[in-house]
Amino acid sequence: MGGTNAATISVAIVTHGRPELLDACLRSCVSQDWDALDIVVVLNPPDNRSSSLAANHAVRAINTHKNIGFFPALNLAIANCRGNYIMVMDDDAKFMSNDCLARLKKILDEDDRCMIATCNIQGPCEAPPRTATAQVHLFKTGFALFRRRVFDDVAGFVPDAFFRAGGETFLSNCIYDHGFKVVLCHEAWMFHAQSAIARNNWAMNHYAVRNHALIVVLQEPLWVVLPSLLAKLVSTFIQIAIRRGDPLAWFSGWIGFLSKLPWAISRRKPIRSATYLYLRNLRSQDASRPVVHQSGDELRPDSV
Repeated sequence: MGGTNAATISVAIVTHGRPELLDACLRSCVSQDWDALDIVVVLNPPDNRSSSLAANHAVRAINTHKNIGFFPALNLAIANCRGNYIMVMDDDAKFMSNDCLARLKKILDEDDRCMIATCNIQGPCEAPPRTATAQVHLFKTGFALFRRRVFDDVAGFVPDAFFRAGGETFLSNCIYDHGFKVVLCHEAWMFHAQSAIARNNWAMNHYAVRNHALIVVLQEPLWVVLPSLLAKLVSTFIQIAIRRGDPLAWFSGWIGFLSKLPWAISRRKPIRSATYLYLRNLRSQDASRPVVHQSGDELRPDSV
């Protein structure tokens, strides 16, 4: 799949205090057999080692003055991308073969309705990978190739108020409501270290609760808003009962939701009921699709 490729693919990366992982990430990017690469790294905020790595790999670096949050920083990276295709990549991720970008781009070339091509992901905390290329209801941020149209015409950017968590659901809902789709390419592989370095678990739990509740108000049809919120509230109490996560983070997430509720109501753009039901059905199909049960090197393509 090598050769000359006219289409520029931009790679948008946000990093925060993980220079060793960023180095592996950038090495895998520059090893891709795609000629026209445009790599943009937002240093959120910069540190000496990460700044040096960006300079050594000759990528375009953007410095923030403080940690502005993942999705605001990602929006900044995407806005500065030059390509018509944008690979959104986590700083603790890497491509597992040199043709990964080419395989994802091929998925988009073969189907005009496909707006996002996403990968199989290996890692210590990842779900089992899929055995076949198929339409999916949701992608995972940091492992997906987007058409630029997603941000320019179809869905726009993830609201900065999200800070982190929930962006995948927000964009997927928009994409499907416009009649487009997301496809997982089972032959494209990435590795996710899911490092705990610079990761704030309290913030992850807080924003997961807050933002997914906000998505209900922002996007779900009116007839399911109340049942969805009640289901999420019950789920929170179950998480607390089984002592999963920080109870204070769960409660603060709901308080944060209530503080942002007027904002969500003012920006409400519900998807169609038909889209909502279609995505529910697609989610059920995703859960029943065959997965790879082997582990370790048996799954691993030639590593870069």
